[in-house]
Amino acid sequence: MNFQFFEGLSEADAKLYLERFLITGREALGWLTRDASRRGIDADLSVASITPVFGWLTGLASAVPLEPDPAVPEWIRATPEYASNLFDLNEDSKVLALRGGYYLGEAFRVSHPGLSWAVGNTETAEQGQPVITGFRFSMELPVLLVSENLFARALTSDPMGPDVRAVVAFWEGKIAAAGDNRAAGLQQAEE
Repeated sequence: MNFQFFEGLSEADAKLYLERFLITGREALGWLTRDASRRGIDADLSVASITPVFGWLTGLASAVPLEPDPAVPEWIRATPEYASNLFDLNEDSKVLALRGGYYLGEAFRVSHPGLSWAVGNTETAEQGQPVITGFRFSMELPVLLVSENLFARALTSDPMGPDVRAVVAFWEGKIAAAGDNRAAGLQQAEE
């Protein structure tokens, strides 16, 4: 994730990026849905469909190797963890990660009426990024960051399913808690 790119965006440019991201995501959704269907995957924008869609998309991903960063201390470069993460997604896989990020966010938004697309809060790491808002404690789901991390994880470990399920369960938990809090607040107001 290129945090510097998003941090460098003005508020207007971040909104423009979000608008382009949503337009491009909607346009690509038809392809994604049709292609998934041909593979027996129901990409119906339900939260339950996120895991199989990501399993399929990440299965198409590939990486390009990176050279070790000489600015990183030798004791870190010598670790197996550092060596196993010396890659980046190739250009086609970066596009797939963008599509996955859109699908992730849109599935949550469609499935839960209180959620919406927004630009990440300027006071958080998600600054300027496309996010889904409406979660408990003003948490924001940074869809591109999550998608890229899931793609990277798929290229370094197996199996992928548990990782995606854990991400979905985490964010679903933030919705349920928010709904519980709203309901409790309404009940107190009525008393």
